[in-house]
Amino acid sequence: MDVFNQIVRRLPYLTSVIASNIVLALAGSRILHAFLFWREKRLLRNIHIPERILVVSDVNIGDAVNIQNCVEVFHRSFPRCRIDYMYNQTADPLIRANPAISRAFPIFRGSIRPTPEDYERIRDILSQGGYDFVVSFCPFLSKKDLSPAGGPAISPIRLIANILKAKAGGRENASAPDRGMRQPSRPGGRRDGGTRS
Repeated sequence: MDVFNQIVRRLPYLTSVIASNIVLALAGSRILHAFLFWREKRLLRNIHIPERILVVSDVNIGDAVNIQNCVEVFHRSFPRCRIDYMYNQTADPLIRANPAISRAFPIFRGSIRPTPEDYERIRDILSQGGYDFVVSFCPFLSKKDLSPAGGPAISPIRLIANILKAKAGGRENASAPDRGMRQPSRPGGRRDGGTRS
């Protein structure tokens, strides 16, 4: 009985270690990256210069504010494109003034998941259609939920996979800037935030 108790007590730790190793191994897989690249390329091959893009934030307030950067990138890349943004209602005062956003849709009400009313409002907006593609950062919205938009729905899964791959490579601060973007220097002249010896 003592051995059984030891196993039961350690089971949550063991399963988390096993799950972490499986996720990190998959994130570092060249086959997975090749497949995701092929899938994204296939989705976007028929889109030339987009006229309308919908960016869907995650349901959290901080995500809504941070994902505005995606809207800015699209706006700089396609200056004539109309870019609509769907986000958390609480962040509305911070987002509404963004000149890169053509139409602001403060949908999400701040709960952990979108509510049935949120889904209904999303369907109403998407039924107006006409989007060349939708970029969704919301894990709770499936491609089926976003299908009335008229164009393909894209999730940033390769970005997430690349961050996990960097983490699997031993970099503790694995994030988007660590994947090839130049980071600003920190005090002391070092990029890692340390001090000179």
